[in-house]
Amino acid sequence: MCSSDLIPMYTKTINRGDIVQDGIKVVNMNEAGGPRLGIRTNGIALPGFQGGWFRLKGGGKVLTAITDRTKVVMIPTTLGYDVMVSAKAPDALVAALKRPAYR
Repeated sequence: MCSSDLIPMYTKTINRGDIVQDGIKVVNMNEAGGPRLGIRTNGIALPGFQGGWFRLKGGGKVLTAITDRTKVVMIPTTLGYDVMVSAKAPDALVAALKRPAYR
């Protein structure tokens, strides 16, 4: 389960089964070829923080909580949108999301 409680005004719970685990990756949005946010459809975009719903340039919808554009974990889902969140330890977050769920 992944929760976007860090995004002001949004609370969204995503079931682990809705995460496309093979597609989870760490991205640097400042690098050439990195994902680019397009139009903000609902949310906040301030210097140092992008939170809420955006369109991605090149297509797709994404829910974001980005404070550090160099350490973003991209989490694809089967729900018609992806999630992009900054993480202090992005590799640890990716490993945790890819770990088998406890039953």
